[in-house]
Order: sequence, then C-alpha cells, then structure tokens
Amino acid sequence: MFALRLGIVATFAISLLVATEASAQTVAELQAQIQVLLQQVTALERFLQNSGAVTPVTLLGTATCPTLHRTLRSGVSGNDVSALQQFLAEDRNVYPEALVTGYFGALTEAAVQRWQAKHGVVSSGTPDTTGFGVVGPATRAMIARSCAVPVTAPAPVSPSVAKQSCVAGSGTSSVAIPHGEARLLYREKAVGYGGVCLSAYRACTDGALSGDSVYQFSNCTIATTPASCSIDGVIVSHGQSRTLYRQSSVLFGQQCEPFGQSRMCTNGVFSGNSEYRFATCAVAAANACSVVTLNATSSPTTTVAHGLSRSFYSQDTVAYTQSCESFKQQRLCTDGHLSGTDTHTYPMCTVIPANNCVLDTVAVSHGSKRVFYSARSVSRSVEESCAKIGVERTCTNGVLSGNSTYKYAVCAKVGQRWCLLDGKYVQHNTEGTFYSGETAPFGTTCAQYQLSRKCTDGTLAGNSSYQYASCTVMGARSCTLDEKTIGHGSSAVFYSQQTAPSGDSCAAYGQTRYCTDGFLSGSSNFQYQSCSN
Repeated sequence: MFALRLGIVATFAISLLVATEASAQTVAELQAQIQVLLQQVTALERFLQNSGAVTPVTLLGTATCPTLHRTLRSGVSGNDVSALQQFLAEDRNVYPEALVTGYFGALTEAAVQRWQAKHGVVSSGTPDTTGFGVVGPATRAMIARSCAVPVTAPAPVSPSVAKQSCVAGSGTSSVAIPHGEARLLYREKAVGYGGVCLSAYRACTDGALSGDSVYQFSNCTIATTPASCSIDGVIVSHGQSRTLYRQSSVLFGQQCEPFGQSRMCTNGVFSGNSEYRFATCAVAAANACSVVTLNATSSPTTTVAHGLSRSFYSQDTVAYTQSCESFKQQRLCTDGHLSGTDTHTYPMCTVIPANNCVLDTVAVSHGSKRVFYSARSVSRSVEESCAKIGVERTCTNGVLSGNSTYKYAVCAKVGQRWCLLDGKYVQHNTEGTFYSGETAPFGTTCAQYQLSRKCTDGTLAGNSSYQYASCTVMGARSCTLDEKTIGHGSSAVFYSQQTAPSGDSCAAYGQTRYCTDGFLSGSSNFQYQSCSN
C-alpha cells in the first residue's frame, strides 16, 4: 500500500520536475500540465479504491465526486450545491474563485459552463435553450464519468485459470490492456487548436473493459496552429475576414452588397450566418426581349436588345386602300419586357398593291380605263359601227366595271383582221411602232431602236427583231470601288496606297475620280477609298 502511494507520488514528482525544467514553456502551460497530472493521479487512485486492490487513500488536491440527484441551476442552494462547488474548485481554470457557499450563483454558473465546454457536454447557448450553465442529467453523468471509474471487483477464481486481456480501439489504433490493469485512454486521437483532450481510465477485467467505449485511443494531440477556413473554393486564414454572399448572382437592377456579410475565420470556423456561403456575386445582364409573331411562316421570333426599340405592326399586310402606319406601334425593350400591346407582333408590314385587269390579252392597270366591244367586227364603216358597240370599262383591283358582254379589245370591219404583237393591237392597214429592245442605254433615245410596222389583214410587215411594244431609256449607272459607291456625275478621291510612308502625306497618293454611267475616270492604280498617314 505504501509502495503504491510512493509510486504514484514519485510519478507525479518526476513529471513535475520535467515540466519545470522545460525552459521554453510558459507558466500557464506548466500549470496546465500539473493539473492534467493531478487529474490522472486522482482517477488512478479512485480506480484502485473501487477495484479493491488497495484501501481508500486521500491525496492533497484531489477531487471528491459529488452525489447529485437533482438538476442544479442559478438560484438553488443546498449541500449538493456545496459538493458541486468543491468538485469544480479542484480545477482552478474552471472555478478560480473556489468559493464553497452552498448557493448556486453567477460564479458557479460560469464555472459549470467552463466545465461543460471543457468536457464536451455543451459549449454554447443559454441555460434555458441548451442547458449551458445548468447541471442536468447529461452533465451529472459526465461528472460521474470523469471523476470516478466504476469497476466491479473480479470474483475469486482458481489460480490455474488464465484471465483474458482487453483491446481498446481497432486496427493500427488498437490498445492492448492486460487483465487487472488500467490505461488512460482518450476520446479522440487529435483535437483542433485550443481544444481539450478528453480522457478516462479504463480497467480490464478478464477481457471486459470498464468505462465508456468512446475512450479508445492511447494518445491525443492538440493542434499547435489554428486551422484556415475553406468555402466556395476560397481559403481564408485564421483571424482574417472576407465578405461572403448569400447568392452567387442577383437580378439585373439589383446590387450584390445587400446580399453580402463579412465573416471571420477562427480556427477553421467562419463566424456569422452559414447562408452566406458564396465567395463572389455577379449582377446578371439585362434580358433581351423576344417577340413571337402570330401565324408567321418564316422568322417567327424577333429579338430586341435591352434599351432598344423598334416598330411592330398589328397586321403584316394591308390592302392598297390602307396604310401600314395606321397599324404601327413603337415598342421599347426593358430587361426582357417589351412596352406596348401584345397585338403588335409583326416586325414588318406590306401594302398589297391593287391587281391589274386582263381581258382579251390586253392589260389594263388598276384605275385605268379602256374601251371594249361586244363584237370583233362590223359590217359597215368601222368608225361608225364600232363606236356603237363599244363601252369604256374601268379596272379596279383586278375587276373591270361594266357589262361583261363587252369583252373584245378591238373592233374591225368584216373581213379585216387586226395584228397583235407583245400585247399591242395594230388595226388593219395601219402602222404600229415597235422596238428592237425593251430598254435603251443611258444617253440614247428609244427612237434610235424603233421601227414602224404595217398591219395587213393580221400580218405585220418589217423586221421581226422589232418585237417590243414599248421601250424605256435606262438611267445612268453608279460606280462602285473598294466597297464605296459614287453616283453618276459625282466624284470621290481614291488612293494608290492605304498607308503613306513616314514623312509623306496621303494627299500625294490621291486622285479625284469621276463616275460617268458606271465608269470611273482616272487610273486604276488609285483603288483604295481611304489612306492613313
């Protein structure tokens, strides 16, 4: 018994000496180590007491397990509160005031909170929300577990029967404990910076380990440097802060700032609201507007960029009696919304021209008039008789007015036939003018290409090359060079080089060229519309 005590004290003294000689450590670190050693000696002594190996002993500064049967919180008093205060006072870091008054006040509540955080019961909240600062069932169970090792004394067995050893943990982290021995085991192999290695003694009795199975590691290390924080692909060092956003993008017209929050990294944990988890925030571009044209046969969708406007029509075609302007509306696009009414969806409008009329191979344009006859021939004088069977008919959008009986375009004396060429009638024994081409070049006249041809009973005399009933003089052609167009009679300066040599002026390489009916005067070497010095 004395030897066992001596061994415990010697172990404590050697550990204390080693800690004292470590000149690089601070006083606080040495005190922490001393406190850990005291806790280990106390736990080991209780284990020996409960196992029956030795008689109970009392070591200076060791804790006594309080007997707690009710929930203790601020405002209560009693002997169990005194026992709790004595237990907490054994750890000066937890209860530095060490007052044993029997009243559960603010100091006792603060000590309970520090003890709960140190032993992993609860570390935040309030007495009413999480029980932080209240000695409830979970805290009472942890107090009992941390200050005593309940071990049932083994029953006497025959000396010839070997006892089984125990194994804590698994794999490479497993710990072998012989029968009858106890080991200080830890809840975790490693804890973060500023954390606490929670431990408990576990004794082996014929293959069965006492205590909580969560204590299974032989060693525990505390990180010496605080951890950085990682979020959304961004690393933030301990002690640094960064603005994070609740949304990675916002709508056009919004700003990202109202969705941001500055969050500080403390040992791998960000402060603030976890909803702010995006490292960047972007404002979305304004949406364009799309207009679907009703019953469109091609290009059914028209796109208008944000901020621009264009004309739309409620009808894509109107009759010749109407104007597209009457059906037009100017519509402005603002972030995907188009002003105006949805009835105006056509990007173009076309006025349908009026139809011409054709009767007896003769074309009559809309709005024009022509005399038609009820018969092609008369027996007496043409001038006298044809006038009596002729009626003037007006063409209106493809429909001729008047009686449909008057359907012949010409009238002649019996036995005489008219001549018809290129839609033009020539009366018997008269002449008609025809042309060798439908157009005459600019600078000429159609008279240069015409020929009078006489009709004799349905046959036209003269050169058959003159086969066109009408002729139009072509307008003067414009000129195009290097994607620049110059009208007939106009001029422009062209250059022989696009870039003037250093020290020269582009004017030295320019020539004024005149356009005459599609032909440019001057030299073909001057072919560039622009030149830079």
